[in-house]
Amino acid sequence: MADEWEIRIAHMPLEVHGTGSASDGLEIGGLAVPYGAVTEIHDQDGHYLEAFRAGAFAGQKNAPMLFFHHGQDLRTGRVPIGIWSQYWEAEDGLRVSGRLFDNELVRPLADAVRAGALRGLSVNFRTPADGQTWGRNNDGMRTRMVTKATTREVSLTDSPAYEFAGLGRSDEIEHLQAIRDAAVEMIQGSYQHMTAQQRHNYLRLNRII
Repeated sequence: MADEWEIRIAHMPLEVHGTGSASDGLEIGGLAVPYGAVTEIHDQDGHYLEAFRAGAFAGQKNAPMLFFHHGQDLRTGRVPIGIWSQYWEAEDGLRVSGRLFDNELVRPLADAVRAGALRGLSVNFRTPADGQTWGRNNDGMRTRMVTKATTREVSLTDSPAYEFAGLGRSDEIEHLQAIRDAAVEMIQGSYQHMTAQQRHNYLRLNRII
């Protein structure tokens, strides 16, 4: 949809460029948006096939932010977990390169990346009215070609949507799961008193469904 922020998730092995030190953190990079890859989308615009044309992010002016799960994670929230120091258009798509911060909040995520437990990148993008072309393929399904887009954020994620983009490596994913379980247990009391719709929204927000 034009002029609204949308999210697409990609996963391929994320590139880990170094082990990271106490001063600089773990260096990572990868393909955030693959060009030409056709993805099946279900959203408020309906059911359609989508692809990004080469050059779609040529107008990108600023480096995107780096969050975990678009700031929806119970533990990290909207705190940046690192910085994308470089972004560029390659033949295969929009690529990013940067580093994770080295602090208590981010270390479990860096461990998960090193171990390969976190392998996804998710882009938050917006398309102008003249930045997309709609049509239909030979089977009659609606198609969307994105020709212009900008991104404000490329997040680290574990929920893939494209089959070609991403991350990889770690050692402490159990620590992350323990934190998640503790948070869920902590709010269980209030959860019991939620309406059905409130429960559904909560589970979606916290990526449980």
